[in-house]
Amino acid sequence: MDDFIYNLPAGTIPFTFTYDGIGYTGCNVSSNGFITFGATAPTTGTYSPISSTTTYAGAVSAWGRDARGGFTFTATRTSGSNVLTGVSSFHGIEVGKLLWVGSGGTATAPAGIPAGTTVTSFDAGLGTITLSANATSSATAADHTCLSGELRYETIGSPGSRIFVIQYKNFRRFGTPNTNINANFQIRLYEADNAIEVHYGNCNATASDTPSQVGLRGASNTFPANVNNRLVASGGNWASSSAGTSNSSTCAFVNTTRPASGQVYRWYDPPCAPPSANVTLSSPNCATNQYTATVNVTALGDAPNVNIISSIHGTIATGVSTGSYPSNPNALGTPESFTVVHTGNAICNVPLGPVVLNDGDNTCHVANTFPIPDNGCGVANFLDLPFCVSDPGTALGTDVYVSSVELVIAHTYLEDLEIQLINPNGTPVDLVVARFGSGDNLGTLAGCTPRFILQDGGTPLTTLPTSNVVGTYAPEQSLTTLHDGSDPNGVWTLRICDSFGADVGDVRFVKVNLIPCLAPTASSSSTNDCSTGTYTASVNVTALGTSASVDITSSVHGTLFTGVGTGLYSSNPTTLGTPETITVVAGNPACNLTYNFTNADNDEVCHPITRIPGEQHLPHHQRAVLRERPGHRLGHGRLRAERGPDHQPHLER
Repeated sequence: MDDFIYNLPAGTIPFTFTYDGIGYTGCNVSSNGFITFGATAPTTGTYSPISSTTTYAGAVSAWGRDARGGFTFTATRTSGSNVLTGVSSFHGIEVGKLLWVGSGGTATAPAGIPAGTTVTSFDAGLGTITLSANATSSATAADHTCLSGELRYETIGSPGSRIFVIQYKNFRRFGTPNTNINANFQIRLYEADNAIEVHYGNCNATASDTPSQVGLRGASNTFPANVNNRLVASGGNWASSSAGTSNSSTCAFVNTTRPASGQVYRWYDPPCAPPSANVTLSSPNCATNQYTATVNVTALGDAPNVNIISSIHGTIATGVSTGSYPSNPNALGTPESFTVVHTGNAICNVPLGPVVLNDGDNTCHVANTFPIPDNGCGVANFLDLPFCVSDPGTALGTDVYVSSVELVIAHTYLEDLEIQLINPNGTPVDLVVARFGSGDNLGTLAGCTPRFILQDGGTPLTTLPTSNVVGTYAPEQSLTTLHDGSDPNGVWTLRICDSFGADVGDVRFVKVNLIPCLAPTASSSSTNDCSTGTYTASVNVTALGTSASVDITSSVHGTLFTGVGTGLYSSNPTTLGTPETITVVAGNPACNLTYNFTNADNDEVCHPITRIPGEQHLPHHQRAVLRERPGHRLGHGRLRAERGPDHQPHLER
């Protein structure tokens, strides 16, 4: 099969296929790897269908070149034997197909194998082919050709979604070298959306071959107005081909550069112009835990008007023009999709979505739910992550306070990040700006715990490279900046930007912790009195928080002090071993402080008097005291004599 043109007359394609604005039901099929449309057929010697000046109305080229059906290989034959040995390749060998000697293009077998000889079996493992007749001459590593080339067409699918398929099977280049080359591909014409696809099957090539033209041409070869073609250089990849740079651009076809099985190129020439539209989302409605999606129609294409259909709420607009059309509210976290219906031709309907708005607060999100735009700080391209906060308080800094912010952020090179928190009134506070150097990730990505926490009084932020940062750190600005008297209930925003290209990431977790007051600040201590067998617990109040004054109470002795300010406050003596809880009672019980004591809280523990062997004759006014000196392990103190008030030596261990 070489240099054939097959005319498929009108009606062969069972639907009207529109190409370059003209409808066709027939085409011309060339054995050189392409098809054309229109009354003018290509010549049998057309091998470059895209750059050709032939005046056909259009061309679709999958493997445009001087091609031939059949598969040529080398093998050794022996006169009188029907077995070929040392077969170089089996890519295009098929049982039942004719076989000839050489690589010629006629159906008459040259001398060496009788005419009409076919392949009866083959064994790729042994490298042999068995023929239906014995060879009449011998030759070593000689060219042989299996006439397995096939060119056919077929319609698949049902009316409305039919596909007209032209299939090339077991084709090779014409000329030399041509052994072991095998190409399999299809050209597909789609009824539903007027698309063109080229599908490639198993292809085999050699180190040296000629390239092919791949793409579309219109009524002329004017580039680029009437040409849409592909370019693959030798050593390149068909899966990442480039747009052609001229009407003669080609795709290399060698053993290192050939289409993989399953490679598809698709061109779309719709019979109508689709509308243009997008979807925008409202901020979350924190009172109802809902959001609203709005479809914005920016152009009608060639539609007289459009309908808008929601996957949840059905038709939300009918026969409308350009404009914005809100859907009905959805619960936060519920996805919604839309179809903008071209009322003139359904092929040009526009699907949108799905879209969804999640409440970002206190949820461990999967990767890329909230991606951070790369290199966006300089152009105000932020991630603004809105989330709802609900609290009984009504005025930040008066009856509700920001205690801390918890974050988990996946991002390489943390120094790129600038992070802000914005309250519902629009007041921002800088949380983190260019910290932790080349480290990666704030918080723990797996399970979102433990987290990176920002709280006034925390550890100072650092510029040292640190990864997977957890613990409590002081923010760049005090969280009291957010205490502007505004209502905390509503939409808060975590704003993040990236100040440098290349490193990227996303937000996994955010939570704002609100408290109804600021707790007092205090510390605790206790002392033992071994002579009375008691201990005394104390608290030192150093700040009152938001309380005007505090009370000090004991679980053992009741109320100790009322309406006091800062200072040191001691309880009454408590029997050693008896637990006692001291409470610093704030103006709001939520900010009370509690401290638990027993004699074990004191490092000087009293022990009963013990006779020390060899000291029975000490005078009655001398006493043995067991004391562990700092820096010595228990039981390794030293025995020394000290004088008591009577100036007599006392033993001390």
